Amino acid sequence: MPAPAPTNPSPGCTRISAGFPEQQMRVVGTLAGAPYIEATYAEYDPATVGYWSAHASIALRHFPYNRCNVLQCIECGRACLTYDEAGGYYVEPRIRALDPELIVDAAIDN
Repeated sequence: MPAPAPTNPSPGCTRISAGFPEQQMRVVGTLAGAPYIEATYAEYDPATVGYWSAHASIALRHFPYNRCNVLQCIECGRACLTYDEAGGYYVEPRIRALDPELIVDAAIDN
């Protein structure tokens, strides 16, 4: 019997639920840069919706996307972005469905 298709990742950043079928996902790439260069924590949010929003742009050089892995479901082919949010006392894996129409090529302000 084939494994069930994964639940649809959230269009906005959300925590990965305990029931998410990670065994169906394969890493197809990373957006993280060189491991010895600290990536920026600057967000790209010109519409002021917050990066948690389903309407937020996916600015690959900005937080949190510059820390993401790109995963693809081996069952349905959908892609998503994942990263670990490191808060004060916890680490929480997060996921967002990859919508190519939301990707923007925004430069980092220095």
